[in-house]
Amino acid sequence: MEFIGIDTKGVQEQMIVPLSDETSDLEILEGAYTFHFPYGFTIEKVYLSLNTATADGDVTVDINFNNTSIFSTVPIIDAGGLTSSNAATQSAFITNSNKITAFKPLVFDIDVVGNAGATGTGLKVMLIGHRTTTIS
Repeated sequence: MEFIGIDTKGVQEQMIVPLSDETSDLEILEGAYTFHFPYGFTIEKVYLSLNTATADGDVTVDINFNNTSIFSTVPIIDAGGLTSSNAATQSAFITNSNKITAFKPLVFDIDVVGNAGATGTGLKVMLIGHRTTTIS
């Protein structure tokens, strides 16, 4: 974990979550990664990145907390792109869904991976946010 700045909410943190290995073609996968924060956390931004872009089709990832998506619009990497930062449609949170409770599962799903044989590789999710409670 790397500290990237301080604002009025405290220390801002970033976490990078790998959802695939670095070289294999992506596959649609529910529950690709699950983890539990040891403290309360508010996710402020989510970015996706790839090592190799899809030749045809988008890549989308959903994040679920309490068995429900935290997004009204999921993050997307447009076809041919390497990150979600310049996607035509940006992700948006459902109100208050980005406030994560300590020791509750956060589940990552790979929902869309482009077209067969051109799915991209090395998918990662970057979470940026801040702690809302101390480590329990």
